[in-house]
Amino acid sequence: MGAAWQRWGLARRLSLKILSLIGNSARKQIWAWFLISATLSSIIADTVTAAVFVPVAVTLLKYLGYDSNSKRWNNPAATNILLAIAWGASIGSLPTPLGGGQNLLIYEFLSEAVGRKIYFYEWTIRMLPFTLIFIPFIGFYISHILQKKDMKLPGTKEIYKKELKKMGSLSKGELFSALVFIIAVAAAFLEPIYTQLFPFLDPAFIFFSLAFLLFFIPTEEEENVLSIKSMRYFPITVLIVWPSALALAKVLEFSGLAEILSSLLTFFVDGHGIIPFLIFGGVTAFLTNISTNTASAALLMPIIIKLFISQNINPVPIILLLTVSVNLSFAIASGNGCLAVSAGYGVNLKTMFKHGVIIAFFGFLISTGLAYLLDNLFSWWGILI
Repeated sequence: MGAAWQRWGLARRLSLKILSLIGNSARKQIWAWFLISATLSSIIADTVTAAVFVPVAVTLLKYLGYDSNSKRWNNPAATNILLAIAWGASIGSLPTPLGGGQNLLIYEFLSEAVGRKIYFYEWTIRMLPFTLIFIPFIGFYISHILQKKDMKLPGTKEIYKKELKKMGSLSKGELFSALVFIIAVAAAFLEPIYTQLFPFLDPAFIFFSLAFLLFFIPTEEEENVLSIKSMRYFPITVLIVWPSALALAKVLEFSGLAEILSSLLTFFVDGHGIIPFLIFGGVTAFLTNISTNTASAALLMPIIIKLFISQNINPVPIILLLTVSVNLSFAIASGNGCLAVSAGYGVNLKTMFKHGVIIAFFGFLISTGLAYLLDNLFSWWGILI
């Protein structure tokens, strides 16, 4: 679906429409790109969001004079816009299992730990408090700490309006790709209503079926909404990273390494106190910023879940905390697909690392404290039966 958005220009139209309203204020553009990415990454995945919107942002930056990687590297505003997309997509992935391969992996582990399939709304209401805190925190950090003072980017609103006008009216490709996307997302959240009557209609099946349907819907051109031509926009690594990470988790389980790591960590398991939260949350946040978010989920989640279950301790609260920790990947280009995509288009990697570490550290403190409060103040938050 993300490939269809990019092929027919729906992402570009959405971006141009918003930018034509807010103009050329650097801070406003940072907020616009950040919110677009954060909102959409929860439902079309973090890497896909970055793969769709970073090229659109770079095309528009070229119109403003930042037409090379070196110019975008050396210009704080251009780098901050690319970071807004990358970091927005990274943290915006939290509210649903669709947010990325790391979330789908944790979704599988969580469902296995509680012995049943977790509904999307159950995930969302538990992740939403973290999202509502991180969105303003990270958005403010980029727009006011990184972008120390507002500035007017070259050009005016007229540039965006002109480009929007060139696109013409909404095409069938844009219309159907948007419509199918909305239906799929709605169906995922309405699953508890129809699951008894149609148990085979799980979100994965719905998304796949509707995306497959796009291969048969014609457009004004001699091409369907999705075609082989559209696949050049598809981030093929998505099909490799998640299954590979799941395989790694199984290898760790059957090789005996998981047992060794588990025995080393047993000492730190002490119910749902603040100390276990700090230790396990900290280790996960650190690992996700030196490797990848999916790899850290695959490596640590099975071990920690098994460790808590072996001690007869409910694993759900620690799983929820580690879900947030895994998504605190901001510092290095290999941390997740969003960062890698922005790095490929000239984001300043020194800025990314320095400030990514700072955001990840404060994110770790915030998420640990909030998880501890939620677990102690709202008993339903850490219980899934």
